[in-house]
Formats: sequence, C-alpha cells, structure tokens
Amino acid sequence: MKTNNLHLLDLKDLAQRLGLAPQTIRNQLCSGTFPLPPRRLGRAIRWRSDEVDKFIRSLPT
Repeated sequence: MKTNNLHLLDLKDLAQRLGLAPQTIRNQLCSGTFPLPPRRLGRAIRWRSDEVDKFIRSLPT
C-alpha cells in the first residue's frame, strides 16, 4: 500500500522482510516486545517500510 510516497507493509510483507513467522510478530505485539511501532488504519495494522529498513540496518551483523 502506498500513501503520500510512504510505503506501508502488512504483516505478511513485514514477516518476509524480517525473516520471521507472522505468528511470532503477533505474539511479540501482544506481549509488547515487538521493536517496531505499528500504524493502525481502522482495523488494519501496517508498518512504515522506511522504519523497517532503518531497524534492519541497525541490527548487528
């Protein structure tokens, strides 16, 4: 989904980009331990791709 030159990722896309299972992300969201803040659009949850890319770059190699 693109909005105002801002690319938003859904759970499936986020999981692919991070190499995690969607359920792992859901579990971490519920426990409050997921490091990336979600954006709510009605009932939908999305993540900004630029924030995801920044987070990935900050991970130790």
